[in-house]
Amino acid sequence: MEEVAELALRFASGSPKPRHQEASEQRIAVCGLGSSEGQQDVARSVRALGGDAIELSGDLADVDVAPRLVEAAVSEFGGLDALVANAGVASPGNICDLTVADWDKMFAVNLRGHGFWPSTATRI
Repeated sequence: MEEVAELALRFASGSPKPRHQEASEQRIAVCGLGSSEGQQDVARSVRALGGDAIELSGDLADVDVAPRLVEAAVSEFGGLDALVANAGVASPGNICDLTVADWDKMFAVNLRGHGFWPSTATRI
């Protein structure tokens, strides 16, 4: 997870090159469906590299989650400089065997869920 944390810190610095900000100035909100070991590992690694991180959770299929997560990050860090919406779900198996519930979940998270992040983030 250290590689993911390093990438997050580079992104937070605004540069894919070596960081131009001190790691202590970089703050990352690691969001996931629930508190997971991977999410905790990324946050721990960010902290170990000198940055600050919080862990947030929520289901992007719920349209009320994006505003809550953005507000929590802004409340903790005092602002939002960048947003990476990286969530996604898929149903295994043959596409012809997917149920309506499978399709609804994929569209709710992969499309609709991501659509509310930018509009929420621009209102802060």
